[in-house]
Amino acid sequence: MAEMSPRQFRIALFAGVLAYAALLLALFGWLAFNGEATTQKRIEQTPSVTVSLTPEEKADVPSSWSDQAAPPEAEVKATPIEPAEPEMPPEADAEETTPEEPPEAKPLEETPEEDKPSTEDAPPAVEVNSVEEAKPAAPPAPTGPRPKWQRFARPFNQGDTRPRIGLVITDLGMSTSATQVAVQELPGAVTLAFSSLAPDVDEWMVQARAAGHELLLTVPMEPENYPQNDPGPNTLLTSLPDKDNVSRIRWALARADGFVAVMPAMGEKFVLAEEKLVPVLDVIRDEGLMMVDSTLNKDSLIAPLSRLGKVPFARADLWIDAAAARGAIQEQLAKLEELAKARGQAIGIAMPYPVTFEQLKPWIEGLEAKGIVLAPLTALSSEEIPGSAVPPAPAPAAAPAETPESTPQSTESLPESPQNE
Repeated sequence: MAEMSPRQFRIALFAGVLAYAALLLALFGWLAFNGEATTQKRIEQTPSVTVSLTPEEKADVPSSWSDQAAPPEAEVKATPIEPAEPEMPPEADAEETTPEEPPEAKPLEETPEEDKPSTEDAPPAVEVNSVEEAKPAAPPAPTGPRPKWQRFARPFNQGDTRPRIGLVITDLGMSTSATQVAVQELPGAVTLAFSSLAPDVDEWMVQARAAGHELLLTVPMEPENYPQNDPGPNTLLTSLPDKDNVSRIRWALARADGFVAVMPAMGEKFVLAEEKLVPVLDVIRDEGLMMVDSTLNKDSLIAPLSRLGKVPFARADLWIDAAAARGAIQEQLAKLEELAKARGQAIGIAMPYPVTFEQLKPWIEGLEAKGIVLAPLTALSSEEIPGSAVPPAPAPAAAPAETPESTPQSTESLPESPQNE
């Protein structure tokens, strides 16, 4: 045999590899084509299992079998067995399934007749429902958002029957040092009134609310000797059209937020003009605010017009530092105590003078010993905040005689409102 050249050897080797690869591909193709048929033939040759178990034999089937899905044939053949179940007495099934329950089942079968009285005892449930239905007889809870004079009010226990004194420091925001003393050094029960003309009045109110104070906004209104005595720009005047006064009051209210009421700055003449005051009170009512009369004018129309317009209001009784002297301030504070004890409540207004702060601090500390409570202005308004009163303790059922005594106690604080009328 002639020796092959290297070129011929490579060609022969390549041809052999190709032939071997073609043989492998043909073999794999045959296996893939005939594999499924071979598997199906083996399944057909495998003897099938017919599941025709009686109920007794079926109970002996291992639990491991029950965990496996039964073949379709078994499900088909098992269904004919189900009609055999009606042949068994239904009572026997109940006895076999509940062999241990008859002791408990028998009393339950006997008790329905005894339970009938319990259904007849349903009237107590009806009585409970009737009691629950009687609860709405109390003043219904207000719907919708609460007005500002309630949302921004300082919490106060309306069940406190001690005489109440409301103390208002007004004209704040104009002097930084005086405002800081009022905000930081006076107790939170002291109400602070900020001028709507003060710079940064909104920032001052944020600090005052954070310190626990209830807030008022003072709006300049026309005094008796205007313009010689001028409260400042944007003053509400009796000579202006209603639309201008409304525009000015809205401008003042928009300067800050978080206050509960509007109080006149001066305004002795404006509060006497009914036709001018009504549109202003309408704006205050629509804003959800109170009206505070600080003019001390006996002819002021704030109280009657507020009552007609359904505007909560309060009226000051005296100015504490009309004469800024120690002796005069002490006399006014003593009068304020007498008024509170005689009528149940009293409201005093003071300016942020250093001598006023000097006299107020020790006086406030001594109120507790005198049986007087310092209250925010909303606690002295003509209208009580719904839900603020502490409900009286329920009287024992066996002692109904105590209920008449509880009613006068709950109404002792009611005479406070007439002084604001």
